Amino acid sequence: MEAEKARRSLAEFVRQAWPLLEPATPLLWGWHIDAICRHLEAVTLGDIQRLIINIPPGHMKSRLVSVFWPAWEWIDHPETRSLFASYALELAIRDSVACRDIVSSHWYRDSFDAHWALRDGHWRLKGDQNVKSYFENDRRGFRFCLSVGSWATGFRGHKWIVDDPLNARDLHSKVAREAAITWIDRVMSTRLNDPRTGGRVLVMQRLHEDDPTGRLLRQEGWEHLCLPSEFEPERRSCTSAGQGASRRAFWADPRQTLGELLHPALFTPEVLARARCDLGAADYAAQHQQRPAPEEGAILRRDWWRYYTEAPLRFDEMIQSWDMSFKASGSSDYVAGVVVGRVGTDRYLLEIVRDRLTFTETCQAVRALSARWPGARAKLIEEKANGAAVIDALRKQIDGMIPILPRESKEARAWASQPELEAGQWHLPALHIPREEGARPHLGPLTEAFVEECAAFPRGAHD
Repeated sequence: MEAEKARRSLAEFVRQAWPLLEPATPLLWGWHIDAICRHLEAVTLGDIQRLIINIPPGHMKSRLVSVFWPAWEWIDHPETRSLFASYALELAIRDSVACRDIVSSHWYRDSFDAHWALRDGHWRLKGDQNVKSYFENDRRGFRFCLSVGSWATGFRGHKWIVDDPLNARDLHSKVAREAAITWIDRVMSTRLNDPRTGGRVLVMQRLHEDDPTGRLLRQEGWEHLCLPSEFEPERRSCTSAGQGASRRAFWADPRQTLGELLHPALFTPEVLARARCDLGAADYAAQHQQRPAPEEGAILRRDWWRYYTEAPLRFDEMIQSWDMSFKASGSSDYVAGVVVGRVGTDRYLLEIVRDRLTFTETCQAVRALSARWPGARAKLIEEKANGAAVIDALRKQIDGMIPILPRESKEARAWASQPELEAGQWHLPALHIPREEGARPHLGPLTEAFVEECAAFPRGAHD
Protein backbone atom coordinates (compact mmCIF):
# COMPACT_ATOMS: atom_id res chain seq x y z
CA MET A 1 0.00 0.00 0.00
CA GLU A 2 2.74 2.49 0.95
CA ALA A 3 4.73 1.51 -2.13
CA GLU A 4 1.73 2.12 -4.38
CA LYS A 5 1.24 5.58 -2.86
CA ALA A 6 4.90 6.38 -3.56
CA ARG A 7 4.61 5.11 -7.14
CA ARG A 8 1.60 7.29 -7.85
CA SER A 9 2.84 10.45 -6.11
CA LEU A 10 6.29 12.04 -6.29
CA ALA A 11 5.58 13.93 -3.06
CA GLU A 12 4.80 10.67 -1.25
CA PHE A 13 7.93 9.12 -2.75
CA VAL A 14 9.97 11.98 -1.30
CA ARG A 15 8.47 11.41 2.16
CA GLN A 16 9.29 7.69 2.10
CA ALA A 17 12.76 7.97 0.52
CA TRP A 18 13.95 10.88 2.67
CA PRO A 19 15.42 8.69 5.49
CA LEU A 20 17.71 7.00 2.94
CA LEU A 21 19.54 10.29 2.40
CA GLU A 22 19.00 12.03 5.74
CA PRO A 23 18.45 9.38 8.42
CA ALA A 24 19.25 11.79 11.26
CA THR A 25 17.46 14.88 9.92
CA PRO A 26 13.66 15.23 10.15
CA LEU A 27 11.94 16.29 6.94
CA LEU A 28 10.31 19.70 7.49
CA TRP A 29 7.52 19.61 4.93
CA GLY A 30 6.17 22.68 3.24
CA TRP A 31 3.50 23.21 0.61
CA HIS A 32 6.23 24.36 -1.80
CA ILE A 33 7.44 20.75 -1.96
CA ASP A 34 3.99 19.64 -3.13
CA ALA A 35 4.01 22.45 -5.71
CA ILE A 36 7.40 21.50 -7.14
CA CYS A 37 6.49 17.80 -7.19
CA ARG A 38 3.24 18.55 -9.00
CA HIS A 39 5.08 20.46 -11.71
CA LEU A 40 7.76 17.79 -12.12
CA GLU A 41 5.07 15.13 -12.46
CA ALA A 42 3.59 17.24 -15.24
CA VAL A 43 6.93 17.19 -17.07
CA THR A 44 7.05 13.39 -16.72
CA LEU A 45 3.54 13.13 -18.19
CA GLY A 46 4.44 15.46 -21.04
CA ASP A 47 1.87 18.05 -20.01
CA ILE A 48 4.64 20.58 -19.43
CA GLN A 49 7.62 20.56 -21.77
CA ARG A 50 9.38 23.75 -20.65
CA LEU A 51 9.54 24.54 -16.95
CA ILE A 52 11.40 27.22 -15.00
CA ILE A 53 11.49 27.00 -11.21
CA ASN A 54 12.73 30.03 -9.25
CA ILE A 55 12.98 29.42 -5.52
CA PRO A 56 15.27 30.67 -2.72
CA PRO A 57 18.27 28.64 -1.58
CA GLY A 58 17.72 26.01 1.08
CA HIS A 59 14.26 24.87 -0.07
CA MET A 60 15.22 21.36 -1.34
CA LYS A 61 15.14 22.28 -5.01
CA SER A 62 18.20 20.20 -5.94
CA ARG A 63 17.08 17.20 -3.89
CA LEU A 64 13.62 17.29 -5.44
CA VAL A 65 14.61 17.95 -9.05
CA SER A 66 17.95 16.18 -9.39
CA VAL A 67 17.71 13.32 -6.87
CA PHE A 68 14.18 12.16 -5.98
CA TRP A 69 12.47 12.93 -9.30
CA PRO A 70 14.70 10.83 -11.62
CA ALA A 71 14.59 7.93 -9.12
CA TRP A 72 10.79 8.14 -8.99
CA GLU A 73 10.49 8.22 -12.80
CA TRP A 74 12.35 4.93 -13.14
CA ILE A 75 9.64 3.13 -11.15
CA ASP A 76 7.30 3.24 -14.15
CA HIS A 77 9.70 4.38 -16.87
CA PRO A 78 13.15 2.81 -16.41
CA GLU A 79 13.87 3.58 -20.06
CA THR A 80 13.97 7.34 -19.31
CA ARG A 81 17.21 9.08 -20.25
CA SER A 82 18.00 12.37 -18.53
CA LEU A 83 20.84 14.89 -18.65
CA PHE A 84 21.53 16.93 -15.51
CA ALA A 85 23.81 19.97 -15.39
CA SER A 86 25.00 22.49 -12.81
CA TYR A 87 27.55 25.30 -12.84
CA ALA A 88 29.95 23.02 -10.92
CA LEU A 89 30.46 19.39 -11.89
CA GLU A 90 30.98 18.37 -8.26
CA LEU A 91 27.43 19.57 -7.45
CA ALA A 92 25.97 17.60 -10.35
CA ILE A 93 27.94 14.52 -9.28
CA ARG A 94 26.79 14.97 -5.66
CA ASP A 95 23.17 14.72 -6.76
CA SER A 96 23.90 11.89 -9.18
CA VAL A 97 25.43 9.80 -6.38
CA ALA A 98 22.44 10.51 -4.11
CA CYS A 99 20.04 9.42 -6.85
CA ARG A 100 22.05 6.24 -7.43
CA ASP A 101 21.98 5.54 -3.69
CA ILE A 102 18.18 5.55 -3.83
CA VAL A 103 17.71 3.33 -6.92
CA SER A 104 20.27 0.81 -5.62
CA SER A 105 18.84 0.69 -2.09
CA HIS A 106 17.06 -2.30 -0.56
CA TRP A 107 14.07 -0.06 0.21
CA TYR A 108 13.69 0.83 -3.48
CA ARG A 109 13.93 -2.78 -4.60
CA ASP A 110 11.71 -4.16 -1.85
CA SER A 111 9.07 -1.48 -2.41
CA PHE A 112 8.67 -1.81 -6.17
CA ASP A 113 9.79 -5.33 -7.11
CA ALA A 114 6.19 -6.56 -6.97
CA HIS A 115 5.09 -3.77 -9.29
CA TRP A 116 7.83 -4.53 -11.81
CA ALA A 117 7.03 -8.25 -11.70
CA LEU A 118 3.48 -7.49 -12.86
CA ARG A 119 4.74 -5.40 -15.75
CA ASP A 120 7.86 -6.07 -17.80
CA GLY A 121 9.88 -7.73 -15.10
CA HIS A 122 12.73 -6.49 -12.94
CA TRP A 123 15.44 -4.13 -14.10
CA ARG A 124 18.89 -3.58 -12.68
CA LEU A 125 21.73 -1.08 -12.89
CA LYS A 126 24.40 -2.12 -15.38
CA GLY A 127 27.68 -2.84 -13.65
CA ASP A 128 29.80 -1.70 -16.60
CA GLN A 129 27.98 1.66 -16.81
CA ASN A 130 27.80 2.67 -13.17
CA VAL A 131 30.02 5.59 -12.23
CA LYS A 132 29.33 8.74 -10.25
CA SER A 133 28.60 10.97 -13.25
CA TYR A 134 26.82 8.36 -15.38
CA PHE A 135 24.83 5.26 -14.60
CA GLU A 136 22.61 3.17 -16.84
CA ASN A 137 20.08 0.40 -16.31
CA ASP A 138 19.42 -2.68 -18.40
CA ARG A 139 16.38 -0.99 -20.00
CA ARG A 140 18.75 1.54 -21.62
CA GLY A 141 17.66 4.34 -19.34
CA PHE A 142 20.45 6.51 -17.98
CA ARG A 143 21.26 9.53 -15.83
CA PHE A 144 24.17 11.61 -17.08
CA CYS A 145 25.55 14.69 -15.38
CA LEU A 146 27.82 17.45 -16.64
CA SER A 147 28.85 20.99 -15.85
CA VAL A 148 27.54 24.13 -17.54
CA GLY A 149 29.97 24.99 -20.32
CA SER A 150 31.10 21.42 -21.03
CA TRP A 151 30.20 19.35 -24.06
CA ALA A 152 27.64 16.53 -24.06
CA THR A 153 28.64 15.03 -27.41
CA GLY A 154 27.13 11.59 -27.92
CA PHE A 155 24.47 11.91 -25.23
CA ARG A 156 20.83 12.61 -25.97
CA GLY A 157 17.96 12.21 -23.58
CA HIS A 158 14.23 12.50 -23.15
CA LYS A 159 14.81 15.66 -21.13
CA TRP A 160 17.51 17.96 -19.80
CA ILE A 161 17.65 19.67 -16.42
CA VAL A 162 19.89 22.62 -15.57
CA ASP A 163 20.03 23.15 -11.81
CA ASP A 164 21.84 26.38 -10.85
CA PRO A 165 23.50 27.39 -14.15
CA LEU A 166 25.30 30.27 -12.40
CA ASN A 167 27.30 30.63 -9.24
CA ALA A 168 25.84 33.42 -7.09
CA ARG A 169 29.34 34.90 -6.96
CA ASP A 170 29.10 35.56 -10.72
CA LEU A 171 25.91 37.61 -10.51
CA HIS A 172 27.73 40.79 -11.63
CA SER A 173 29.60 39.03 -14.44
CA LYS A 174 28.04 39.62 -17.84
CA VAL A 175 30.59 37.21 -19.31
CA ALA A 176 29.44 34.39 -17.00
CA ARG A 177 25.77 35.10 -17.69
CA GLU A 178 26.24 35.15 -21.45
CA ALA A 179 28.32 31.96 -21.33
CA ALA A 180 25.60 30.11 -19.41
CA ILE A 181 22.84 31.36 -21.70
CA THR A 182 24.79 30.54 -24.85
CA TRP A 183 25.55 27.05 -23.54
CA ILE A 184 21.88 26.36 -22.81
CA ASP A 185 20.87 27.66 -26.25
CA ARG A 186 23.56 25.95 -28.30
CA VAL A 187 24.50 22.81 -26.41
CA MET A 188 21.59 21.62 -24.31
CA SER A 189 19.02 22.56 -26.93
CA THR A 190 20.55 19.91 -29.24
CA ARG A 191 20.64 17.12 -26.64
CA LEU A 192 17.02 15.93 -26.86
CA ASN A 193 16.00 12.72 -28.59
CA ASP A 194 12.88 14.47 -29.85
CA PRO A 195 12.94 18.29 -29.65
CA ARG A 196 9.19 18.32 -30.28
CA THR A 197 8.31 16.44 -27.10
CA GLY A 198 11.47 16.51 -24.95
CA GLY A 199 11.39 18.14 -21.54
CA ARG A 200 13.45 21.17 -20.52
CA VAL A 201 13.75 22.23 -16.88
CA LEU A 202 15.69 25.18 -15.50
CA VAL A 203 15.98 25.57 -11.72
CA MET A 204 17.68 28.56 -10.11
CA GLN A 205 17.42 31.58 -7.89
CA ARG A 206 17.25 34.88 -9.74
CA LEU A 207 20.52 36.78 -9.95
CA HIS A 208 20.01 39.35 -12.69
CA GLU A 209 17.25 40.55 -15.03
CA ASP A 210 19.25 39.12 -17.92
CA ASP A 211 20.18 35.79 -16.29
CA PRO A 212 19.13 32.49 -17.95
CA THR A 213 15.63 32.75 -16.44
CA GLY A 214 15.19 36.29 -17.73
CA ARG A 215 16.38 35.34 -21.20
CA LEU A 216 14.25 32.19 -21.50
CA LEU A 217 11.11 33.92 -20.23
CA ARG A 218 11.31 36.21 -23.26
CA GLN A 219 10.67 33.13 -25.35
CA GLU A 220 7.25 31.54 -25.63
CA GLY A 221 6.11 28.30 -24.09
CA TRP A 222 7.77 28.31 -20.66
CA GLU A 223 5.78 27.57 -17.50
CA HIS A 224 7.17 29.67 -14.65
CA LEU A 225 6.92 28.47 -11.06
CA CYS A 226 8.21 31.45 -9.08
CA LEU A 227 8.17 31.18 -5.27
CA PRO A 228 9.56 34.15 -3.30
CA SER A 229 10.33 33.83 0.41
CA GLU A 230 7.84 36.62 1.22
CA PHE A 231 4.59 36.71 -0.70
CA GLU A 232 3.90 39.62 -3.04
CA PRO A 233 0.26 39.42 -4.21
CA GLU A 234 0.85 41.38 -7.42
CA ARG A 235 3.46 38.80 -8.44
CA ARG A 236 1.46 35.67 -7.58
CA SER A 237 2.77 32.69 -9.54
CA CYS A 238 0.11 30.94 -11.64
CA THR A 239 0.76 27.99 -13.97
CA SER A 240 -1.13 25.31 -15.84
CA ALA A 241 0.58 22.74 -13.56
CA GLY A 242 0.36 20.32 -16.43
CA GLN A 243 -3.41 20.00 -16.28
CA GLY A 244 -3.84 20.99 -19.91
CA ALA A 245 -5.69 23.97 -21.33
CA SER A 246 -8.74 21.89 -22.20
CA ARG A 247 -9.25 20.92 -18.54
CA ARG A 248 -8.87 24.52 -17.41
CA ALA A 249 -7.23 23.52 -14.14
CA PHE A 250 -4.47 25.79 -12.94
CA TRP A 251 -2.11 26.03 -10.03
CA ALA A 252 -1.60 29.27 -8.09
CA ASP A 253 0.52 30.26 -5.11
CA PRO A 254 -1.91 29.61 -2.22
CA ARG A 255 -0.69 32.47 -0.03
CA GLN A 256 -3.04 35.40 0.51
CA THR A 257 -1.32 37.93 2.76
CA LEU A 258 1.45 40.35 1.79
CA GLY A 259 4.70 39.11 3.33
CA GLU A 260 3.37 35.60 4.09
CA LEU A 261 6.36 33.28 4.28
CA LEU A 262 7.13 30.44 1.90
CA HIS A 263 8.52 27.95 4.43
CA PRO A 264 8.01 29.38 7.94
CA ALA A 265 8.91 26.11 9.65
CA LEU A 266 12.51 26.50 8.49
CA PHE A 267 12.85 30.07 7.24
CA THR A 268 11.34 31.96 10.14
CA PRO A 269 11.03 35.78 10.23
CA GLU A 270 14.22 35.89 12.29
CA VAL A 271 16.12 33.73 9.78
CA LEU A 272 15.00 35.91 6.88
CA ALA A 273 15.86 39.09 8.77
CA ARG A 274 19.40 37.80 9.21
CA ALA A 275 19.56 36.83 5.55
CA ARG A 276 18.43 40.33 4.53
CA CYS A 277 21.12 41.84 6.74
CA ASP A 278 23.85 39.47 5.54
CA LEU A 279 23.01 39.70 1.83
CA GLY A 280 21.96 43.32 1.57
CA ALA A 281 18.76 44.58 -0.06
CA ALA A 282 19.79 43.88 -3.65
CA ASP A 283 21.00 40.31 -3.17
CA TYR A 284 18.09 39.48 -0.84
CA ALA A 285 15.60 40.69 -3.44
CA ALA A 286 17.26 38.56 -6.09
CA GLN A 287 17.90 35.34 -4.19
CA HIS A 288 14.89 35.32 -1.84
CA GLN A 289 12.26 37.37 -3.64
CA GLN A 290 13.25 36.26 -7.17
CA ARG A 291 13.38 39.95 -8.08
CA PRO A 292 16.80 40.89 -9.47
CA ALA A 293 16.37 44.43 -8.16
CA PRO A 294 14.64 45.29 -4.86
CA GLU A 295 11.09 46.55 -5.18
CA GLU A 296 12.22 50.00 -4.05
CA GLY A 297 15.32 49.85 -6.26
CA ALA A 298 18.97 49.10 -5.53
CA ILE A 299 21.38 52.03 -5.77
CA LEU A 300 18.90 54.52 -7.27
CA ARG A 301 15.65 53.97 -5.42
CA ARG A 302 12.24 54.69 -6.91
CA ASP A 303 10.96 56.69 -3.95
CA TRP A 304 13.86 59.18 -4.02
CA TRP A 305 12.83 60.86 -7.27
CA ARG A 306 10.91 64.13 -7.16
CA TYR A 307 8.45 65.14 -9.87
CA TYR A 308 7.20 68.26 -11.60
CA THR A 309 4.50 69.15 -14.12
CA GLU A 310 5.87 72.62 -14.95
CA ALA A 311 9.60 73.20 -15.32
CA PRO A 312 11.29 76.39 -14.06
CA LEU A 313 11.44 79.22 -16.60
CA ARG A 314 15.14 79.91 -16.07
CA PHE A 315 18.09 77.62 -15.35
CA ASP A 316 21.57 78.31 -14.03
CA GLU A 317 22.93 75.62 -16.34
CA MET A 318 21.60 73.24 -19.00
CA ILE A 319 23.34 70.29 -20.69
CA GLN A 320 22.74 67.32 -22.95
CA SER A 321 24.23 63.93 -22.10
CA TRP A 322 24.40 60.94 -24.48
CA ASP A 323 25.23 57.25 -24.22
CA MET A 324 25.45 55.69 -27.68
CA SER A 325 25.04 52.17 -29.03
CA PHE A 326 26.59 50.40 -32.02
CA LYS A 327 23.50 49.11 -33.80
CA ALA A 328 19.72 49.09 -33.81
CA SER A 329 19.00 45.35 -33.49
CA GLY A 330 16.45 43.99 -31.06
CA SER A 331 19.15 42.64 -28.76
CA SER A 332 21.32 45.76 -28.67
CA ASP A 333 21.37 48.32 -25.90
CA TYR A 334 19.54 51.62 -26.26
CA VAL A 335 20.80 54.96 -27.46
CA ALA A 336 20.02 57.20 -24.48
CA GLY A 337 20.08 60.97 -24.41
CA VAL A 338 18.83 63.45 -21.81
CA VAL A 339 18.54 67.20 -21.36
CA VAL A 340 19.09 68.33 -17.78
CA GLY A 341 18.61 71.81 -16.35
CA ARG A 342 20.00 72.96 -12.99
CA VAL A 343 18.62 75.59 -10.62
CA GLY A 344 20.92 75.85 -7.63
CA THR A 345 21.33 72.27 -6.41
CA ASP A 346 18.12 71.01 -8.04
CA ARG A 347 18.37 69.10 -11.32
CA TYR A 348 15.43 68.82 -13.71
CA LEU A 349 15.27 66.09 -16.34
CA LEU A 350 13.66 67.97 -19.24
CA GLU A 351 13.59 65.42 -22.06
CA ILE A 352 14.59 61.81 -22.66
CA VAL A 353 15.57 60.04 -25.87
CA ARG A 354 15.69 56.25 -25.48
CA ASP A 355 15.50 54.08 -28.58
CA ARG A 356 17.36 51.54 -30.67
CA LEU A 357 18.83 53.70 -33.43
CA THR A 358 21.16 53.29 -36.37
CA PHE A 359 24.15 55.60 -36.72
CA THR A 360 22.22 57.89 -39.09
CA GLU A 361 19.18 57.94 -36.81
CA THR A 362 21.41 58.71 -33.83
CA CYS A 363 22.86 61.77 -35.58
CA GLN A 364 19.35 62.92 -36.44
CA ALA A 365 18.28 62.52 -32.81
CA VAL A 366 21.20 64.66 -31.57
CA ARG A 367 20.37 67.37 -34.13
CA ALA A 368 16.68 67.36 -33.16
CA LEU A 369 17.36 67.52 -29.42
CA SER A 370 19.85 70.35 -29.93
CA ALA A 371 17.27 72.30 -31.96
CA ARG A 372 14.61 71.88 -29.29
CA TRP A 373 16.93 72.88 -26.43
CA PRO A 374 19.31 75.57 -27.68
CA GLY A 375 20.09 76.52 -24.09
CA ALA A 376 21.84 73.17 -23.57
CA ARG A 377 25.12 74.45 -24.99
CA ALA A 378 27.26 71.55 -23.76
CA LYS A 379 26.63 68.17 -25.40
CA LEU A 380 28.44 65.50 -23.35
CA ILE A 381 28.90 62.34 -25.43
CA GLU A 382 30.45 59.21 -24.01
CA GLU A 383 33.33 58.32 -26.29
CA LYS A 384 32.39 54.65 -26.61
CA ALA A 385 30.36 52.63 -29.12
CA ASN A 386 29.30 55.13 -31.83
CA GLY A 387 30.08 58.14 -29.63
CA ALA A 388 33.36 59.13 -31.32
CA ALA A 389 31.86 58.69 -34.79
CA VAL A 390 28.84 60.82 -33.89
CA ILE A 391 31.12 63.59 -32.60
CA ASP A 392 33.17 63.52 -35.81
CA ALA A 393 30.03 63.61 -37.96
CA LEU A 394 28.37 66.51 -36.09
CA ARG A 395 31.27 68.60 -34.80
CA LYS A 396 31.03 71.11 -37.67
CA GLN A 397 27.22 71.26 -37.51
CA ILE A 398 26.52 71.57 -33.77
CA ASP A 399 28.31 73.62 -31.13
CA GLY A 400 29.52 72.22 -27.83
CA MET A 401 30.21 68.56 -28.73
CA ILE A 402 32.35 67.36 -25.80
CA PRO A 403 33.75 63.79 -25.71
CA ILE A 404 33.60 62.15 -22.28
CA LEU A 405 35.59 59.06 -21.32
CA PRO A 406 34.58 58.11 -17.75
CA ARG A 407 37.34 56.80 -15.53
CA GLU A 408 35.05 54.88 -13.17
CA SER A 409 32.54 52.11 -13.86
CA LYS A 410 28.86 52.89 -14.28
CA GLU A 411 28.18 51.33 -10.90
CA ALA A 412 30.78 53.55 -9.22
CA ARG A 413 29.24 56.62 -10.87
CA ALA A 414 25.77 55.57 -9.72
CA TRP A 415 26.98 55.31 -6.12
CA ALA A 416 28.64 58.71 -6.44
CA SER A 417 25.36 60.25 -7.62
CA GLN A 418 23.20 58.51 -5.03
CA PRO A 419 23.44 61.28 -2.34
CA GLU A 420 22.00 63.88 -4.74
CA LEU A 421 19.07 61.61 -5.54
CA GLU A 422 18.44 60.65 -1.90
CA ALA A 423 18.51 64.34 -0.94
CA GLY A 424 15.60 65.00 -3.33
CA GLN A 425 17.60 67.07 -5.80
CA TRP A 426 16.51 65.23 -8.95
CA HIS A 427 13.14 66.09 -10.54
CA LEU A 428 11.43 64.13 -13.33
CA PRO A 429 8.56 65.20 -15.62
CA ALA A 430 5.14 63.82 -14.68
CA LEU A 431 1.82 63.95 -16.51
CA HIS A 432 -0.07 64.44 -13.24
CA ILE A 433 0.85 64.55 -9.55
CA PRO A 434 -2.03 63.41 -7.30
CA ARG A 435 -2.69 65.39 -4.14
CA GLU A 436 -3.23 62.27 -2.03
CA GLU A 437 -0.26 61.54 0.21
CA GLY A 438 1.65 58.48 -0.95
CA ALA A 439 -0.09 58.31 -4.33
CA ARG A 440 2.24 57.70 -7.26
CA PRO A 441 2.48 60.36 -9.97
CA HIS A 442 1.28 59.51 -13.46
CA LEU A 443 4.31 59.24 -15.72
CA GLY A 444 4.82 59.12 -19.45
CA PRO A 445 6.28 55.91 -20.92
CA LEU A 446 9.82 57.28 -21.28
CA THR A 447 9.94 58.61 -17.72
CA GLU A 448 8.54 55.31 -16.42
CA ALA A 449 11.20 53.39 -18.34
CA PHE A 450 13.89 55.74 -16.99
CA VAL A 451 12.82 55.16 -13.37
CA GLU A 452 12.60 51.38 -13.84
CA GLU A 453 16.00 51.14 -15.52
CA CYS A 454 17.60 53.17 -12.74
CA ALA A 455 15.89 51.05 -10.06
CA ALA A 456 17.05 47.80 -11.69
CA PHE A 457 20.66 48.98 -12.08
CA PRO A 458 23.12 47.25 -11.90
CA ARG A 459 21.00 44.07 -12.29
CA GLY A 460 18.90 45.29 -15.21
CA ALA A 461 19.08 44.04 -18.76
CA HIS A 462 19.98 47.58 -19.91
CA ASP A 463 22.03 50.30 -18.24
